[in-house]
Amino acid sequence: MQTKPPAVASSKLAKSRLGAPQKFLEFLSQHPIFRHRYAWLIALLLFTSLLYSQIFSFSYTYLDDNRLIKENFWLISSPSRIPTIFSEDIFLHAEASYYRPLFTLSFMPDALLAGSPDTLQPFFATNLLLHLANIALLTLLLRTLSYSKSTVGAISLIFA
Repeated sequence: MQTKPPAVASSKLAKSRLGAPQKFLEFLSQHPIFRHRYAWLIALLLFTSLLYSQIFSFSYTYLDDNRLIKENFWLISSPSRIPTIFSEDIFLHAEASYYRPLFTLSFMPDALLAGSPDTLQPFFATNLLLHLANIALLTLLLRTLSYSKSTVGAISLIFA
């Protein structure tokens, strides 16, 4: 009776302990489509874009976005008001309790594209693009740190 070397046996034992999502990701990694270096990342970014595409039909949540965008649209929609952005707090209080000029300034390109406080799609597009960029950066960082493709895929999918 011949026994397998300990390394092979421990390798099979380690694989049997993997969770179902990681087994599924390993199974997919054998498919020719996913053998391309960035195929996982591209597929994940497309999946995330489709998943979050419904945001473009949303409106204000009225938590703070109505104050930051709708009520301050006059401020963030004109480059001539940049000095005001740097001289006031975000809610335009004299005591400057929440001074975040770069945060307020980051709304300006979206406001210029929107043209109206009722058009929120540029704001949503910026948020989606930033989220996709973070997914890509996380995926590339994990690959740079030499994690396996299935581990990178699982972590990136959870983050997405």
